[in-house]
Amino acid sequence: MEEIVGSIEDEFETEPSIYLAETLAAERVVLGVEASSLEEAIGQAFGRLADAGLPFPREHAIKAILERERAMSTYLGNGLAVPHARIEGLDRPYLFFARSNAGIPVRGGHERVHLVFIVLTPAGSPCVQVRLIARIAGLFQSEYVTDRLKTAESPEAVVEAIRSAESIAV
Repeated sequence: MEEIVGSIEDEFETEPSIYLAETLAAERVVLGVEASSLEEAIGQAFGRLADAGLPFPREHAIKAILERERAMSTYLGNGLAVPHARIEGLDRPYLFFARSNAGIPVRGGHERVHLVFIVLTPAGSPCVQVRLIARIAGLFQSEYVTDRLKTAESPEAVVEAIRSAESIAV
């Protein structure tokens, strides 16, 4: 049914719906990341962002994300990693996207990460983080969506692929 009408939300849900397309902007999309580790890719992605529109220095975000990554890998399989962190003082969620055509080696394995969604959420809203990660995982149930993200030629095309797919893939 969701394939026909789009995502169905719980009418008794107390928190407002969160959509990936609302938290991602073209200026937070980085294509062509080439790194030897996910940690390096995160630093490279943030380093290439002109202005991420964050209310704090990007180094603060990188530090929080890398601390979380050291504690537990955020590689979900199938070439997808979702590094994330909860940040004090953040008023809304931010989503970043990075893509590596060659792939980023996964520590301790033979797999490679091609698509990286970086999720930053307010410290006091753990449910928001979980819901965004669930939506990202939902996108990867569709090979069509995955292919569009892997072949998008511009940041705007990435945002459009997510926007158009989100309502039916999640």
